Amino acid sequence: MGATLPGLLSALLLLLLPASLRVRDQLLLASHRREAEDGIGGGLHPIVLIPGLSCPDLEARLTDAYRPLKPGCSRVEGEGWFGLWTNRTWELDVERAECFVEQMRLVYDPVLGDFRNLPGVETRVPYFGSAAGSGSKIPTHPEFCMGALRSALGRLGYREGETLFGAPYDPRYAPPMPGQTSQFYSRYFRQMARLIEDASERNNGRPAIVLGHSFGGAVALEFVRNAPLQWRDRFVKHLITVAPTWSGGYVRPLTAFVSGLDLFFIPAAPQLAMRSMWRTFETAVWRPYRPRRCLGADRW
Repeated sequence: MGATLPGLLSALLLLLLPASLRVRDQLLLASHRREAEDGIGGGLHPIVLIPGLSCPDLEARLTDAYRPLKPGCSRVEGEGWFGLWTNRTWELDVERAECFVEQMRLVYDPVLGDFRNLPGVETRVPYFGSAAGSGSKIPTHPEFCMGALRSALGRLGYREGETLFGAPYDPRYAPPMPGQTSQFYSRYFRQMARLIEDASERNNGRPAIVLGHSFGGAVALEFVRNAPLQWRDRFVKHLITVAPTWSGGYVRPLTAFVSGLDLFFIPAAPQLAMRSMWRTFETAVWRPYRPRRCLGADRW
């Protein structure tokens, strides 16, 4: 919003703090709402939100190549795609929770030098482009996964699919290290670039604000690092990363690797039960490195 943009960003970032630390957010947002209504700054810059690790949804379908360890895991109601990790996954019973743990696993393919699904399991990330496509998986905390932030942006005049967008990703994969290829992130970064170009075109050529929270902040950073400089100068107004690394430093990833991770809320599959699943995720062993270029990023 022109000269008022830094203040707007400060107000939005306050919404990602605990409620006890938010003192001025309502006053700031009210001020920027009035400015938006008055047309100050020449209009809204589109915003693309990249959520935290547990927020994106994941869908799956099983093929004839799937050989489950538990025979019951090959039986899925209906045919075709089904919700694997969604805001209803917490309701799984013990048997289905065991299937979830199995079907979420990754394997490392030494020939490709990359991670992939178990044989016979196909997955996809739904709702790419939608800020509302990712959400809290814990029913008692609907404000998680930028829920409060999206509501505040709506009060400022941002509208889903017009000025507000989202870029969910598969939480099992991590941006590639130097010299490593990543089929998933090669596709994802190209999708992200097209999304930002389209958002800019819909908003009179105004460049986008890319905002990532938690692991989404790390994804956002790697996207911008991979983007050609000329493209970045044209289409990205600001990059905002909020808590892009775990607050526990190296201790928390090591603890999660030993004991499992509590970010995936499934009461029927306790933390220790999901340890074997988490250990197969590329995100379990990923740490930020120096700037790198992802396979295919230079072909946008």
